Amino acid sequence: MKKKATMAVSERIRKRREQLGLSQLELLFRLREAGLRRSAPTLRSWESGEVSPRGEELQALAKALSTSVGWFLGEQRSGSQSNPNTVRKTSC
Repeated sequence: MKKKATMAVSERIRKRREQLGLSQLELLFRLREAGLRRSAPTLRSWESGEVSPRGEELQALAKALSTSVGWFLGEQRSGSQSNPNTVRKTSC
């Protein structure tokens, strides 16, 4: 059952990143701006479901992807607190 929860979070990370038109590298830059330094292999492991982000990682992901921790955990239906079509990727 734990694997299923991990997969749900991993799918939501990838889905939200793609909704915003961000590459994995662009998401890593946003995470850094949110105060979290992680590597590309770590992000890939989150998106593949190999490892699940926790605590401060989920908070930084929520901030970087303009959503909430609750959404990642399946507690909210919407992928964003605002309309996902109004959020645009920023240039790096």
